[in-house]
Amino acid sequence: MLYNKMNYKKIIIAILLFPSLIFAHVRIGLALGGGSARGLAHIGVLKALEENHIPIDVVGGTSMGAIVGALWASGYSATEIESIFVNTSVQDWFLNIPIIKNRPIYYDMNSYPTLVNLEIKNGKFQLPQSIVDDRVLNFEVFRFFSEADLAIKGDFRNLWKPYLCTASDINSNKSVIFTHGKLEDAVRASMPIPVVFKPVKLGDTILFDGGLYDNIPTEAIKDSFNADYIISVDVSSDKKNLESNNINLLNIGFSLVDLLTKSINPDSLKGYGCYIRPEVGKFKGSEFDKVKTLIQLGYDAAMKAMPELKREISRREYYGSERKKKIKNFTYFDSCNVNSLRMNVKNKFQFVIMDNVLKLNSGKRFSFEKLQNGVFKLYSMDMFGRISTYVTMNDSDELNIKIDAQTQESRKLGIGGFYDSNGGVNLIGKFQNSNFFDRGGQFNVYGFIGNYLKGTSVDLIFPTLFYTKYISSLSINYLIYKFNNIWSNYYFYSTFYNMNLLSGYNINNNSMISFVLGNKYLGFLNTNFFKYYAGFYYIFNSMNRFEFNDGGCRINAYIGFNLPDKNGIPYQIKSVKIEDTYGKMIFNYLKSFKISETLNTRIVSNVGIISHLYPGQVLDSNVIADYSYVLPSHSYKFMYDRSFTAKYSGTIGIAIRYYLNKILYLQNKNCVSLLSNSFSSFVPSYIYSTDLNFGFKNLFGEFQAGIEYLYVTNNPNGNHKFSFYISIGNNLESIDVINEF
Repeated sequence: MLYNKMNYKKIIIAILLFPSLIFAHVRIGLALGGGSARGLAHIGVLKALEENHIPIDVVGGTSMGAIVGALWASGYSATEIESIFVNTSVQDWFLNIPIIKNRPIYYDMNSYPTLVNLEIKNGKFQLPQSIVDDRVLNFEVFRFFSEADLAIKGDFRNLWKPYLCTASDINSNKSVIFTHGKLEDAVRASMPIPVVFKPVKLGDTILFDGGLYDNIPTEAIKDSFNADYIISVDVSSDKKNLESNNINLLNIGFSLVDLLTKSINPDSLKGYGCYIRPEVGKFKGSEFDKVKTLIQLGYDAAMKAMPELKREISRREYYGSERKKKIKNFTYFDSCNVNSLRMNVKNKFQFVIMDNVLKLNSGKRFSFEKLQNGVFKLYSMDMFGRISTYVTMNDSDELNIKIDAQTQESRKLGIGGFYDSNGGVNLIGKFQNSNFFDRGGQFNVYGFIGNYLKGTSVDLIFPTLFYTKYISSLSINYLIYKFNNIWSNYYFYSTFYNMNLLSGYNINNNSMISFVLGNKYLGFLNTNFFKYYAGFYYIFNSMNRFEFNDGGCRINAYIGFNLPDKNGIPYQIKSVKIEDTYGKMIFNYLKSFKISETLNTRIVSNVGIISHLYPGQVLDSNVIADYSYVLPSHSYKFMYDRSFTAKYSGTIGIAIRYYLNKILYLQNKNCVSLLSNSFSSFVPSYIYSTDLNFGFKNLFGEFQAGIEYLYVTNNPNGNHKFSFYISIGNNLESIDVINEF
């Protein structure tokens, strides 16, 4: 009897608890919508869910929601995901800045920056397939998901949280749902915003951004994972972003997907569970610099919905650390040694270069950072269009790495130029052929035409088999330029020729030291001056090419010996006595200081000396053509005037830049130079210049327009001069070695 009463009580309790037991096993889903930069609000939503222990059983995402969702499903905590995006400039992924930062400095030697560059393919101008080169983004996605990919063996249900994402097959006019395959490929396939990114090709299918057909994958989660209650997060735009006054190609591309994104009725999403819409609609899809603000808005929206979530979901989940370890067979690659490295390249030369750059030797510890730096450095050479990495693991937990490198040969045509009231209009054309002869070489041809400058400049640069350390280059310049007296507007054309053979040691990406051999010919009036020279040249340039209002330094230094031809007969080697030899030293220094977000100060100085090495030496009068040349202001960058030459010269200057926004600035430059032809009886003349200019700078080059005033004490015809100039593609930070030697 007692036994029957006890069973009766158990049955009553079971009946009473049955509804709660059923609800406790409700499958909770999280759908993260697409919205480009606005998708960073998803991180804030995840933070709020974790803090309040709201359980999530399955996750799905589209576009930016796909990458945030995949990170979380792979075991990254919300705080870790926040750290990734807060500590990383996401815009760098789109602008290929990490690749350009790894570009060795010798590629910028003897170069003239241009503002417009067009790709040439099959003899025709090739329009870019997209605004953004996705090579940096591809590597970042590989870095995020390759470890999880190896562990889950192609099934996204094996992640810490089962996961799916969507992409758009515009040929079939349908949404594609990924629950299996390679995780990094699926995430990338969900992200190709039309115009901004190239589409992703998987097999025979060409895929675009998932938001075109299914911007919030709520229904996909319901159908694929049988979710009972789904939290839908909507980060779509207000679709008014194209009215912005700050229109550019990147903004247009991101706004395009906002206009094309399929609208979803919030009421229909609420029928699946909870609908959360952070107040991010006013932000442009390209505003990745608003990371903290967007994350906070997502957090605020989720906290506002928290009473509803806690009321509807009684179960709680306590999110711990080491979530990745909950993925079966998960292994951190950075804790493993390399067993083997296979490289699929076109020739042995490329194999040796890749091996020297990557340095993933058998038996050594694997490093994502080392692999990333190596891949970006290889990309910077313009040899490879795509580098794909595949990782497997042997029974000893060692990594087998396979790298497929697609070789490319790039041809580009660029245009720049300048105008000033002394030199008139001058245009600069540039043809660049990268990966010359499939050996990593770079061949540059510059053409000059205008009122002041005519001629051509040719550079041939080759990395050696020891690419990371050594470099060889040949530069040939033949120019006809104005040798003028700017005070009386009198000028005649002078001929300039030089050839430099340079062999350099690449210290790092920012600096190198090299040994130079060359010859130079100058012809003006009735005098011809021909010389041979040998010396050492050092370059250091840490000027930031992207964060324009930033600190940095540039140093050019040359010291060498010169053997002049006193007979003045060009292109003929003469016997030269040792007492005819003279030394030449050039030192240029530029330092930039960031004062505030809108103010930048730059200090510039240079020293030039021609020395008598032997007491009995008497230099011919024509050697004055090789004297150090002072550049008193911007518009005289190419000018040659005897008022600016002396055997001994020194300059110091300061420039103040006020940035109106990220790229537009106003600048005032002031410069004082001292010149003397005698050091023992030092009676210097001096030059003072000041100018005010307006400019803007982007990744392609710089534009400046300004007016300047010049005062020179050693000019008998008039000491004061005003001039006006416009410059396109020529900037203060460029490295120009033509006149250094």
